[in-house]
Amino acid sequence: MRSPTMVRWPTVIKPGRVSALAWAFWDVLPTLGELAGATIPQGLDGMSILPELHGELQHEHEYLYFTWPGSDSGVENGPSGYAVVMGQWKAIVPHCSGAGLQPSREDAMQLYDLSNDPSEQSDVAHQNLDVIAKLKDLVGSKGLSCRCYQCASQTGQTEVDI
Repeated sequence: MRSPTMVRWPTVIKPGRVSALAWAFWDVLPTLGELAGATIPQGLDGMSILPELHGELQHEHEYLYFTWPGSDSGVENGPSGYAVVMGQWKAIVPHCSGAGLQPSREDAMQLYDLSNDPSEQSDVAHQNLDVIAKLKDLVGSKGLSCRCYQCASQTGQTEVDI
């Protein structure tokens, strides 16, 4: 889920500057909107990262949440999977276990400590059950869906139910 991004903005961004800010594609619209002086619609998941580009204090996302077609489910077109990143932690659920489209406390969740394991080689879920519980509570409280919205284009669908 990491994609390097380069920005060139002479007189604003110093050449060679590196940022560790975790952001996602949904932050692009608010950022470009703020640059253009536009009114940003309320209720977007994204935030402007313009302060980070200026080298100023940037508020971080409480969490980042991603979905994809399910894996390891053994079922063609099976349940989608998801990942949640919060601070140093990244949790991965290969596929939702619940009957609905909502994350469930029953989901088998892997956990990686990105500060010590940026390559995600060691699942530390069993040593951090409190973190697992906190992340499951988080995704459960936000009304998030396991549905993979971007998957419609991969399956040839032209519409996605929202």
